[in-house]
Amino acid sequence: MLKIGILVTGSEVDYYLKSLLEQLSEQVECELVFLIQASPKTNVSRLSKLLDVLHRGQIMRVLSGRFFNFFTQLEKRLLQRTYPELAQYEASFDISELITSSLTITPQFSASKWVVRFDDDSIAQLRDQSFDVIMRGNAPGIFRGDILSVAKHGLLSFHHGDNRWNRGGPAGFWEVYQKRSSTGFIVQKLSEELDGGQVLARGNLATARSFTENQIKIFSQSISTFVAVVSDIAKTGQIPSVEPSLPFSHPILTTPKPWQSMWYCLCSTSSLIGIHLLQRFLSYQDVWGVAFVRSGWQNAVLSKGAVIENPRGRYLADPFVISHQQQTVCFVEDYDLAERRGAISAVDLSADKPVFLGPIIDEPFHLSFPYIFEYQQQLYMIPESTAANGIRLYHCDSFPMQWQFQYELMPNCEAVDSMVFEYEGRWWLFTNLKVAGGTEHCAQLHAFYSDSPLSTNWTPHQKNPIVFDSDIGRNGGIVSDEHSLYRCRQAQGFNSYGAGLSIAKIITLTPSSYEEQQVSQLSPDFFADLRGNHHLHSNGQYSVFDFLRVKSTWRAGK
Repeated sequence: MLKIGILVTGSEVDYYLKSLLEQLSEQVECELVFLIQASPKTNVSRLSKLLDVLHRGQIMRVLSGRFFNFFTQLEKRLLQRTYPELAQYEASFDISELITSSLTITPQFSASKWVVRFDDDSIAQLRDQSFDVIMRGNAPGIFRGDILSVAKHGLLSFHHGDNRWNRGGPAGFWEVYQKRSSTGFIVQKLSEELDGGQVLARGNLATARSFTENQIKIFSQSISTFVAVVSDIAKTGQIPSVEPSLPFSHPILTTPKPWQSMWYCLCSTSSLIGIHLLQRFLSYQDVWGVAFVRSGWQNAVLSKGAVIENPRGRYLADPFVISHQQQTVCFVEDYDLAERRGAISAVDLSADKPVFLGPIIDEPFHLSFPYIFEYQQQLYMIPESTAANGIRLYHCDSFPMQWQFQYELMPNCEAVDSMVFEYEGRWWLFTNLKVAGGTEHCAQLHAFYSDSPLSTNWTPHQKNPIVFDSDIGRNGGIVSDEHSLYRCRQAQGFNSYGAGLSIAKIITLTPSSYEEQQVSQLSPDFFADLRGNHHLHSNGQYSVFDFLRVKSTWRAGK
């Protein structure tokens, strides 16, 4: 059993720490001990505090904090109407029932109140407890001294930022301010260097439209990774392999200056109002389209692609192409703009012009990403069916129009864009899962393997998720050459889905390892007025791809 000390200020914690400790209790055999850290005591007047701030030249820091707090509280008020879940993230929870025992330790704060060390008696008490791991809970401060090494495996903590460029804080703000496509986080073993500890795991999520939403996203969706790291320590008796240390050349980020907070508030508010007006009054929305070229993917010139016309009131996306029985057919997501639901349709590419054949699979729930594969001279399809809470398998009874549902390859999961393929004697299932605490499918790629693509017993990869990065995590198709397989990977933009596509060669794929290497980047500039592209597939003779434009729904034919 793993003995874990949690540095906290008391039994009242926020939603995120409560969720983390609950998952630890459920998934790891452990003993949780509260290490209660008292806040620094001050018995000085407000005037003395003000004089101290002026003396240390920190008036700008104080003003920056006040301005930032004012504007973030204003943002939360604006979001409350459209974000009812916000209240739970702001609440406090008593978690006494999760804690086995507690121990009070005495902090020694620096004059700035930022750096904290612990006295000799506290360190001695901690050593007597023989902790395997100590983790930062909600205790404030930048930890220094013996607290970093008193536990067997050190002091573990989140840093909610990509520490390769973002050290400091506030967590989740600068990515929105700079309109970055992704927001990172790391699980680290703390060292004396601020946010420069040993990186045990990292992830990147698509950046949300506002600081509040982005912080909620990065706090909640990083929890499962921390739990996985602790679970790994419990199983192996050692910390996971760490990333190599690299030099850091960026400035340490701090609370934005007052003018930066005001500028952010202005941009954020105008953006939210603009999006609302476009959607409500001008009825603008994303409209996807599909095109094809008669060549293999390596030689495809996308700007020469022939566009398959969208049916009236609908759009097409996620194309897969196959030649069978002397007929070349492209299967697509066929999305009804009025019903807000997709079906799977077929388009014949064999003639001089594409011929729309109509729907082949239409369910009461949304379908997309019609991944098709052949096994023992039979054709199968696993369209994305996350609305049905499972990965569903369909068999082709008569090509190309008749398909019959068989069963679920993997039930009770929120999975999108699943692909089944054979690699070095094993059948693999690559899928993008939404895990506990998650709100999106774009970042985490999970792999499973079996001895048959028709199996209902899939073994998870030891390193799941094998990719945790919204810039490359989500599947966007698969292509091959004579020797190798290549995964097509969606890239998400700032507050936008399907901003671009890259192609990566699969270098290593075993039950315990995965490596891929990017070979190409496909930007959405091959047609005029594009906003994105996120899919490519090829059968060697035909290559099919999709693209995104933003149009008013009356122009889209609604």
